[in-house]
Amino acid sequence: MLDQADAEQFSPLTGQTCTMSLPDGSSLTVQVEAVWLSPRARNPHAASPRTPFTLGLVAEANEFVAGPCHLRHQGQALLENAYVSRVAPAGRDPSKAYYEVVFN
Repeated sequence: MLDQADAEQFSPLTGQTCTMSLPDGSSLTVQVEAVWLSPRARNPHAASPRTPFTLGLVAEANEFVAGPCHLRHQGQALLENAYVSRVAPAGRDPSKAYYEVVFN
């Protein structure tokens, strides 16, 4: 599933909420903040024509930092076992938790 994910799949979800199942079995409501394309990160020898991208997510403040998660939107599986990493707010609202999933 992860190897077939592409930016076009997630772009329409920008601004919408999803449920992220955490490794400990709990879940978080996250909003799809943005989808950032990274064409310069493309491996010229890769078999996949996919343009690398990052999926940005935001949630209310919480303790989760990083790990493999499942992401669902309206009950439909979007991602299974995707590694989600917390990132610094970097000029954004420090009371929120920001995450990213990187697809190379």
